[in-house]
Amino acid sequence: MIALFLWACSGSDAGPVPEPAPPSSPSRPVLAPCKPGVTSPAAVAPFPLAEETARVLEGVVRAHAADPANPWAIAHAMLALGKDLKLSDGSDAVDTLFSKYARRTTVGTQVVIEFPPKDGQVRIEPHRELLLKTLVDAGVEPQREVQVEGRPAVIADLYVRALDRAWVDGERHGYGSWNDAPWSVGGISGWASPSMAWTTADGKSVTLDALTHALVVQHRQETAFLHEAAATGADFKKRGQGIFKYTCGGAHLTQGAVAAVSRGFGSDADRDAVRAELDAWVYRYPRELSQTDAALAQHPEHGVVLMVQRLKFLGHFLETTHRAAAAGVWSPDDAAKAQLAHALQELIVTVQLIERSGAYARLAEIRASSEQTYLDYVGDSAHALRGLNMAIGRDGTCL
Repeated sequence: MIALFLWACSGSDAGPVPEPAPPSSPSRPVLAPCKPGVTSPAAVAPFPLAEETARVLEGVVRAHAADPANPWAIAHAMLALGKDLKLSDGSDAVDTLFSKYARRTTVGTQVVIEFPPKDGQVRIEPHRELLLKTLVDAGVEPQREVQVEGRPAVIADLYVRALDRAWVDGERHGYGSWNDAPWSVGGISGWASPSMAWTTADGKSVTLDALTHALVVQHRQETAFLHEAAATGADFKKRGQGIFKYTCGGAHLTQGAVAAVSRGFGSDADRDAVRAELDAWVYRYPRELSQTDAALAQHPEHGVVLMVQRLKFLGHFLETTHRAAAAGVWSPDDAAKAQLAHALQELIVTVQLIERSGAYARLAEIRASSEQTYLDYVGDSAHALRGLNMAIGRDGTCL
């Protein structure tokens, strides 16, 4: 049975962890939902063109991501549209996710629930704890009752499963790769008590401070070349190195680290390191965008794929930077705010170009020839909608 141990300490830089007291209720921890609605201080006032772009993106998300047969897409729709999302068949998104796709499993002798990576060809949770992180960010109550395999369950049991799979011990960790860790750390930190610690079913002792620190250290290793380039004003090329090996160019890696340190986990040094990563994003922004635009100019025949890559980068850039600003992790200076405003305008232009090209209207046709390109348009439209709404102060960060 997994044991959840909570204790108070003087801070993240404290010495050796004391022996924890026995848990009072290890099987179903008392979890507090994160507080939604904290908006970015760098947001600008809504304006008509931004609002029209939001309507276009919302239309795409509702038409393609609210599909009860596509749980990965449902997670993206919830991210953009909230926990009360109704799917295309009228069902509740949260209820459908658990009743159709969650599975019962055990942690030690304890029955808990999890989402498998996929069911046949249906992708459910390609990154571990992607759905937990979505539920946390959407403000879902951890004590909410759901149906799993025809029987009652509580969402908190999903959290217990997440804890048992999340551990770090020096160079060793409980993830297949660090590319899976951001959703896990972000989701766990959202419902965690201060100084969160636990022991896994196989006896590994873990603290959320240590897990956060390991994620931050890995992040810095993957962006070292960007920091070196920024220090000298040098350019860089995307060749699948470092941060570019990660999903969405490492945006989720940054967001996971931001979520954890903003909720008080890790050390002051970890918080400073994450703040520096946001400065690196601002340095990246014009250079990475120009590389995509150069590829579009040179290879217009690949416009359908390259335009969604432009949408991906801009949406994730806005979402990542405004989330960090809303969480108080990063305070953009005037130059950074100008870059954020530029990215908002470029996102609007990108959506206009995609719409005028007919790509949004041809998503069924695109899907028939390339499922991945279709999923990129669906998922990245959701991230773009959330990033846009954060940029105009209509969406917040869950703390």
